[in-house]
Amino acid sequence: MLRFLWPDISQFLIALSFYGMLEAVIDHRGLAPGLPIDPIVRWQPAISSPPLDQAPYLGTEIQRSHNMLGNAPVVATLPCVDIEGARNFYGGILGLKEVDIPEMPEELARFNALYECGQGTNLMVYSRETPTQADHTAAGWLVEDLDDVVNQLISQGVKLEVYDMPGVEWDERGVATMGSSRGAWFKDPEGNILSLSQMP
Repeated sequence: MLRFLWPDISQFLIALSFYGMLEAVIDHRGLAPGLPIDPIVRWQPAISSPPLDQAPYLGTEIQRSHNMLGNAPVVATLPCVDIEGARNFYGGILGLKEVDIPEMPEELARFNALYECGQGTNLMVYSRETPTQADHTAAGWLVEDLDDVVNQLISQGVKLEVYDMPGVEWDERGVATMGSSRGAWFKDPEGNILSLSQMP
């Protein structure tokens, strides 16, 4: 049985719970005064764990593969301090659909947000006490019409980021042209760097 202080290794264990391999038991006695996002969680083997090749993972069936993770879906996972602010940004401004997190206890679910993206991919935002320290792109979308998406973002008050990148041309909006490919970068309210890419 594992015992840890949220959210040290929680995202890994939550992923295992998606497989149906673990289940969480909330220890309310472990709640630190004034810190509702730090419950003590005990994880234990699920009563009935399906075989890996039959385990549901965010609505997609996992297939065994000789290259291990080649057929497994990927979930981008981003930290935030203000989970409701993140919900307003990803759901309201970006227009992503929030979906239920399978098998997650309600006490934890309110500090996490899972969104559907294209072609069976997902983006998860989780709450923690400290803001992101990442200075690189944390998640990106491949889009068919970059100009349309950029114009919509700008109309919502999103500011594009411009970086010093040799050989890259930038237009007045902040859209980059790199040979035959084009892209744009912006940040969420927490400072996570997000990108848009349009391939030729």
